Amino acid sequence: MILTLSHFHPLLVHLPIGILLLAFLLEIFSRKPQYHSLKPAISFSLLIATLSAMLSVLTGWLIPKEGVYDEQLVNLHFWFGISLTACLAVLSFLSRATNSRRRLYMPLFILTILLLFLTGHFGGSLTHGSDYLFPEKTEAVTLPDKIEEIQLFEQVIQPIFTQKCTSCHNPEKLKGELLLTTIEGMQKGGKSGALFNVHDPDQSLIIARIELPKTEKKHMPPKGKAQLTDDEISLLKWWIAEGGKVDQKVAEMTLTESVERILGGYLAKGKKGPTANLASVEAAKLRKIRKHGILLNPQDEEGILFEASLAYDSAITLQKLKALKQIRKHIIKLNLSFSNLNDGLAKEIESFPHIQKLELQQTRITADALSHLTGLKYLESLNLYGTALGDQALPFLAKMTALERVYLWQSHTTSEAVEAFAQAHPQLELSHQIDSDLFGEAQLKPPLFLEEKELFKDSLRVELKMNFKGVQIFYTLDGSPPDTGSARYTAPFYIRQTCEIKAIAQKAGWQTSELARQVYIRTKYEIADITLSAKPDEKYRADGPKTLTDFVKGSERFSDGGWLGYQGQHVTATLDLGEMQRISSVTVGALEDVGSYIFFPKEIAIALSKDGHSYQKIAIKNIPTASEPHPSTVSNFLLSFEETEARYLKVYIQSNLKNPAWHPAPGAPCWVFLDEVLVN
Repeated sequence: MILTLSHFHPLLVHLPIGILLLAFLLEIFSRKPQYHSLKPAISFSLLIATLSAMLSVLTGWLIPKEGVYDEQLVNLHFWFGISLTACLAVLSFLSRATNSRRRLYMPLFILTILLLFLTGHFGGSLTHGSDYLFPEKTEAVTLPDKIEEIQLFEQVIQPIFTQKCTSCHNPEKLKGELLLTTIEGMQKGGKSGALFNVHDPDQSLIIARIELPKTEKKHMPPKGKAQLTDDEISLLKWWIAEGGKVDQKVAEMTLTESVERILGGYLAKGKKGPTANLASVEAAKLRKIRKHGILLNPQDEEGILFEASLAYDSAITLQKLKALKQIRKHIIKLNLSFSNLNDGLAKEIESFPHIQKLELQQTRITADALSHLTGLKYLESLNLYGTALGDQALPFLAKMTALERVYLWQSHTTSEAVEAFAQAHPQLELSHQIDSDLFGEAQLKPPLFLEEKELFKDSLRVELKMNFKGVQIFYTLDGSPPDTGSARYTAPFYIRQTCEIKAIAQKAGWQTSELARQVYIRTKYEIADITLSAKPDEKYRADGPKTLTDFVKGSERFSDGGWLGYQGQHVTATLDLGEMQRISSVTVGALEDVGSYIFFPKEIAIALSKDGHSYQKIAIKNIPTASEPHPSTVSNFLLSFEETEARYLKVYIQSNLKNPAWHPAPGAPCWVFLDEVLVN
């Protein structure tokens, strides 16, 4: 409980700061005749500032500090905070005084403001280091002309720690009892043990923490701070494997081809590069760009270079790319994979002159798109997996002079053409097919449902297909997960009632496929009347309430006019069947397009009634919130229950209301999109 309360300190500590500064401004302006009416608000503001300061002191005192923060800084921050709170209390009293004590009011106010800045300074030093506001100038590392002469630890490894790690592991903020500003501290490790395992670098604690998913609490560096690049991680692993020594030159180590390439890049960066004169991007500009759903990951400590991601965004527009162009010179990595990117949109990529890594896999581009990329002078890595390029794309790749790695698997390029291209460009690393030694057993694709029509009146023929010989398909009709003990698919079959079919594919020497799922719905009852608890958004109202009962399914495009859209709110649909019917299931159709802030409902509940007044809940379905980006998808959520006689139904749709924390726009109002509500 105490630790939980202490977590509120970073939130509460900002309240007295803002409120006290507001009170000071009110005091200054209220002395002018036109603002005299502001005076009564000053005493109230000071009272609230005092109470919030007391809560801040209490929660700050509860924070565990041993082995985490510098004791001297903690004491200075704490006692200045106590002094500030005491002055605030006296100031609040004097603001209501009318006698001679009032003479002390303004001098004490100025003293309190001074204490506020000192307390804030020491608090900021605890969190970010004492040089956060006034950073010490560090001399740039000058590398020698030859790779062999590089002092690896001093000139490469230590600067990585300084840029990415020491803000949390320094003498003033000793997170995890780990000190990374000295060689002794690195070699000693922290409370979780030694950092390095020279016998198996991948099992080193520091590597394990760096390679944890960013959502994990123990991931290093913490989410939101500049992360280590792939090249930096590779160098760190190599240095550990070579013994983790601090006094070796590269010439004394076993140099691999990949490390030589990375260090060669370091030497090139030592010279004046195209981004050398760029200044850091203003935070306000970054916030404005992120509002378009664009994820921006800093690539350096100074906030100059960024990776921009619109991956899995099915609604990329010229407007979004135009917004990103505001920092076009700062973008060195661009991820547009699994999106609606086409040749027309791809033309805009040529406006980003400093791109080094470009991910276009699983997009709609053709070879024509590559004609706009030949002017990217610094493009080193290009992923074109799963695109419809064809062999005509290869001449464009030949014109990309800086290119080092290209991924062409399933890009409609032929093996013969790629092999000839590879021989003509031996310096280029080409990936045209999966390396079985690298990936081990390949995973089968899930079975395909050939019947696209999801609604039927009496019966429906269901056919499953695999574009691969020797594959066995197992399926279930009740929504349960299939296995080898389930029904084996041998020929098309008929269904005569609403059901959720799940299927998997299996073959010896291959990994079992992911689950294929399809809901087919028998439209048994027509709805006589339907009312909604709230009107849909004006932009996404389709044909109003009857959209949910017209037996017409919406597509995977939210803008096709077939969906009812609700932003940041729940909705309830009340259905009248016209007469008593025996009901055993309800199906609700919904759309998810996370790039457009559209999520499946969080929960769907069904209540039945015979008279339209007294309702009884009979079924609830909880739907997990998406945890990562994915392509737009439509799903029919089936709620089955014991057959019950009723005339009226209420369908409660609970929205997520806000985007989850992982989303590029966390906390922004999200949408729920609905089409068919079918009763059987």
